[in-house]
Amino acid sequence: MGDVIKDYDKITYPKRIAILGDQKIDVTIIPSRIALEVAVFRDKIFRIKSEDSFSELIEIVAKICKLSNDKITAKWLLDNTHIEELNDFLTFVLEPINKRAGATESKKK
Repeated sequence: MGDVIKDYDKITYPKRIAILGDQKIDVTIIPSRIALEVAVFRDKIFRIKSEDSFSELIEIVAKICKLSNDKITAKWLLDNTHIEELNDFLTFVLEPINKRAGATESKKK
């Protein structure tokens, strides 16, 4: 039996770029640490509905955005977007995680 080598450095993902308030934000890569924060957040939100949940979600998304654009913070997102635009942006950024979570839920059924 021969060696098996999988070079994870050669795996590429389709670019996911948003332009928001004249800022280019590359959200292609969501680090595992932040993906875990999203998972914990999702668990928490199902158990306890909190007024702070939306703000917490914005903070998490801002961490993802900050990787490609230091200007993007939770404050910047709140000050430079319309609420509908912000909602759509949050959905766009978290889409890969939500798709994966949906696929995992489907496998459990």
